[in-house]
Amino acid sequence: MPDLIRLCAGTALGLLALPWTAARSAETLPYDCATLAITIGAPATEMTPAPDEGWQHAPDEARLVCTWYNRPAAKALEGKTLAGEDWSAPSALTAQIVVHESPLPRAAAAVIKAAYDLPEEIGKDLKGAWLMFLKTPEFSEALGMLAPELYLENLSVSIAWANGFAAPQNTESALTVGWSVERAARVMSEIVTFP
Repeated sequence: MPDLIRLCAGTALGLLALPWTAARSAETLPYDCATLAITIGAPATEMTPAPDEGWQHAPDEARLVCTWYNRPAAKALEGKTLAGEDWSAPSALTAQIVVHESPLPRAAAAVIKAAYDLPEEIGKDLKGAWLMFLKTPEFSEALGMLAPELYLENLSVSIAWANGFAAPQNTESALTVGWSVERAARVMSEIVTFP
């Protein structure tokens, strides 16, 4: 019996010693969805926020996912009937911050041709940051659901635009891939300068 007690005690101490760095790192970040909206600015600050579910923890990462709805999407979610052109325009802006336990190495992303340099004007204060994107980023193209993910060490940030009808005329053409990357860099800059 004493051996069993020692084994249980040793196992418990071993579990306590495991590196829960992703969870700990996420808990130290001063971010919730309201703060993230302020950092992103318009249009997030002008949209209807989804409920903030806080940081979601998995064994290898902690993730904050925030969503804001434009006016037609918010009306539809409230059960109101959409009239006129509203029926084709419901859209959402989604942003996420991820603290990775084992971040994707740039070299691994490069093997599948998904690693890209940040433009100098966007990444001048984020040494070592890079973009993961499954196609060559065109910074002037309309922002879609698959936005580039900005990586820096064990953090990643992405901002995407989801349009229910995936129609080019309803993608909020003012929001571009370049806008998304610039806003993701703004969020990342705030995170890395947090004491």
